[in-house]
Amino acid sequence: MLNLRREHPDWPDRWVSGTVASELEKQKKEAQKQKIEQTAQAILDARSRYPDATLANIYDNLLVFPDVLTAHRDNDRAVMEAYGFDVKTMTESKCVAELFRIYQDLTK
Repeated sequence: MLNLRREHPDWPDRWVSGTVASELEKQKKEAQKQKIEQTAQAILDARSRYPDATLANIYDNLLVFPDVLTAHRDNDRAVMEAYGFDVKTMTESKCVAELFRIYQDLTK
């Protein structure tokens, strides 16, 4: 903020504050995107540890593949946090329903 003030001494405080807030929001969104990408890659990495298992084998027996389950839970949490959902109370089915609602709103 100090650099903006020095670079643009004629800007009103609300412009400087708005610019800083906008930049912080951009950085937050980028960090969330990176977290989702990392957790999605962790799912792929966990599944790759079982080259002889089909996707049906893995997803029918998630308890047998705990690292895949953990990777999915981490990814679910990252997505929910990015969208501002309550991680503690939102179920997976409610999350999916809300994501589809958001998607429908975006595609209208």
